[in-house]
Amino acid sequence: MRNAGLLNLSDAKGLKPVRLARDMGMSVEKVISILEEINAAMTEPTAPVPTALSLMNDGTKQLNYIVTYSKAIDKMMQGGVSVGQLTEFCGLPGVGKTQLCMQLAIDTTIPAVFGGIEGEVVYIDSEGSLSIERLSEIANGVLVNLGLVASSPNGNPSLRENQRNALNQLGGLDSLLGKIYYWRVYDCVELMACVKRLHEFLCTHPKVKLIIVDSVAFHFRQDLSDMGTRNRVLNELGQTLHRTHMDFSVGVVVTNQMTTSFSNGETFHIPALGEAWAHMVTCRVLVSRTNDASLVAKRTRSDANITSTVRLARIVKSHILPNSEAKFIITKKGVRDCK
Repeated sequence: MRNAGLLNLSDAKGLKPVRLARDMGMSVEKVISILEEINAAMTEPTAPVPTALSLMNDGTKQLNYIVTYSKAIDKMMQGGVSVGQLTEFCGLPGVGKTQLCMQLAIDTTIPAVFGGIEGEVVYIDSEGSLSIERLSEIANGVLVNLGLVASSPNGNPSLRENQRNALNQLGGLDSLLGKIYYWRVYDCVELMACVKRLHEFLCTHPKVKLIIVDSVAFHFRQDLSDMGTRNRVLNELGQTLHRTHMDFSVGVVVTNQMTTSFSNGETFHIPALGEAWAHMVTCRVLVSRTNDASLVAKRTRSDANITSTVRLARIVKSHILPNSEAKFIITKKGVRDCK
């Protein structure tokens, strides 16, 4: 009975392929090849169709979060950045998008006994904004914090012992940075090539739990002026990233730039890449500066205080999380809560 639904190709060079080729603007040979592939796929055994219950159970089992080291942001996102969805941080230049990405890259490596997911990271840098010196500062900040937790006299002694052992196994700065795979891309073609290679790379690197693309907008705004072409390539990029995080249960974090919009004589800043890309994003977080300032303890001999600009992270799109906001600051040690 299954073969009854196959396409009729007995007259492969007959009228139907010719009509399809004419309507789709393709060659007859290409249409015939596509129809043959469809027939081959229909004759192959298919996997069981999942139910809503099975999807819910799978999602519950694989639910993990990557902390941001800001309790306010983690609370807003109900645990942190979710592993298993595409999260976007968008905002004007200098608001802290790359700082958040570097913090998340380090936090992904935190051992499970500290509440981390003990994974590795693929960091795709399209703007050249990743600073190894800054990444090292953030990593050192995390190592110091983990050391303070493991040496705390409070809590379960057995847990503290496990944490000290895990910290020794984690190693120092070199070990931490060695868990972050860095890919630098210089145009749209290289970006798409890297994303297409992710499936092959993750098959041989099963410990990878987070993929970062910083930023997704840079080359698309520079290289592709035709809107139709740009939307098609963006759709392919988004679908590939979604397929990757579903197949391998990894988190995907991207950054996006802002563009200027004019309406009724007023100027607005909105996320770049338009509606075509907005539909690809599972959770969109808008990051901005505020006029507030926070005093941060600077641990030096003089124990002086420095002032840090307060940033605002606001969820503007999510199918699960309510629209809410959280304030945070960026210190020498990385992303932290306001004091």
